[in-house]
Amino acid sequence: MKTTFKTMLLELGDSSSNYEVIESDADSFKTKATINKRVIVFSASMDDPGEMHIEFWELKDPNIDLKYSSNRTYGLSGSGGEIKVLSMIGNSIKEAVARYHPPMIFFTAEKEDNSNKRADIYEKLLKKFLPGYEAVRTEVGSAFDFQVKKK
Repeated sequence: MKTTFKTMLLELGDSSSNYEVIESDADSFKTKATINKRVIVFSASMDDPGEMHIEFWELKDPNIDLKYSSNRTYGLSGSGGEIKVLSMIGNSIKEAVARYHPPMIFFTAEKEDNSNKRADIYEKLLKKFLPGYEAVRTEVGSAFDFQVKKK
């Protein structure tokens, strides 16, 4: 059976996402979860007043410190668990927004195989987890820049 956006959103609503908060201070918030033997990290930072920048990645090697950018991968792994990963990301975004109340959120979504599918999924994810915000995406080369602003 082919997974549609609607089916995926229903599954997201039913999927639990266990993650641990690994950093939380006045300017940053990070969570980490192990899903299907993959270590996923979410990071939110208040770089500029009122602007939250978010990023999420998979660690290539969980035994190497997560702060090293060379240990990060942003592509699809194909190892499964996508619904749990999206649920973890959605709940991490929701918690970060509840803590910092940013009027603007920024992030970038890379294209996979010249497709808009990943950006479409992120847009649906934002609608589900952040109903008080509106996302605008701009295509920039092989990626989409997202600006998410409070309604």
